[in-house]
Amino acid sequence: MSENVNCFIAVLPFEVPTTGNSRKKSKNGCALASPSLPSVCRRVTCNIGGHAEVRSAIEAAEVAILATRTQAGVLAFGAENDVRIAFSDNTIEEFDLHTIEVRRLRYDGQERGLLRQARAMRSRANMI
Repeated sequence: MSENVNCFIAVLPFEVPTTGNSRKKSKNGCALASPSLPSVCRRVTCNIGGHAEVRSAIEAAEVAILATRTQAGVLAFGAENDVRIAFSDNTIEEFDLHTIEVRRLRYDGQERGLLRQARAMRSRANMI
């Protein structure tokens, strides 16, 4: 996989708003937040299996994308053609954009993991 994924993500402390006037720190006191945090990614609805099959499809296609499997489908960062190439063997039913909502990043879910992968790739690219 190529090391040229350009996502600008930083880990900054923030507070999770709660009901009323009180505020509560997130579990670890930090969450993903940045002015340049991506607000959308690509969503592919296809008949691919789990995360391992997603990784295998990307490796077989030899494309520079990051992807993860969720209930909504496969969420990915990368060029549209590269995403289509990677999952073309899995009968693509729908290809669209998926909104990454900040409120869902409070939890350690697949979207947050995808952003973490992008940040790690960017860090490795900066070290070279």
